[in-house]
Parts: sequence; structure tokens; C-alpha cells
Amino acid sequence: MEEMFEIEETLKKINSEVKKLKTYNDSIEVIEKSLREILNSYKKTLTKLDEYIKINNDLENQIKQLNLKLEKMNDNFFKTKRFLNDNIFEYSIIIVFLIFLIFEILK
Repeated sequence: MEEMFEIEETLKKINSEVKKLKTYNDSIEVIEKSLREILNSYKKTLTKLDEYIKINNDLENQIKQLNLKLEKMNDNFFKTKRFLNDNIFEYSIIIVFLIFLIFEILK
């Protein structure tokens, strides 16, 4: 009888340990599922980040091109301004002459 009692106690202990292991296993499965979800979310985030980096690089290139165009326009403006400043005296003489000519024709 005592042996039966010991066997029963041992079986109860084994059952208890099996239940604990099952609980641990269930917990591990839940953790694995959570980790997979986190990994998938991380992958999606990386994909979005790659898209944003590409967009940013495209915008940087466009800004560089616009800056080059602006510099060229600025250079052209100052060249034209310099040209006009250098030749203002000649243009003034021509304008005065044209005004004088118009007055003479109108007389």
C-alpha cells in the first residue's frame, strides 16, 4: 500500500511538472509569435525607411540641380548688369540723340 501511495505521489509530481512544462511551452509559443510580429513590423519599417531614403536622395539631387540653375541665372544677371553699367554712357548718348532726332522730325 505504501508503495502505491509513493507511486501516486510520484505520478502527481510528474503531472505537475508536465503541466508546468506545458505552461512554459505555451508561453514560449506566445513569445515566438510576438517576436515574429515584431520582426515583420521591423521589416516593414525598414522597407518604408528605404523608400524615404530614396525620396530624400531624389529631392537632394533636385535641389542640387536647382541650385546650379540658380547660380547660372545669378551669374547671367550680374554679367548683364555689368554689361549695362559698362555701356550706360553709350546708351545715354544714343537715347539723347534719338530724342533730339524725334524733336527735329516733329518740327
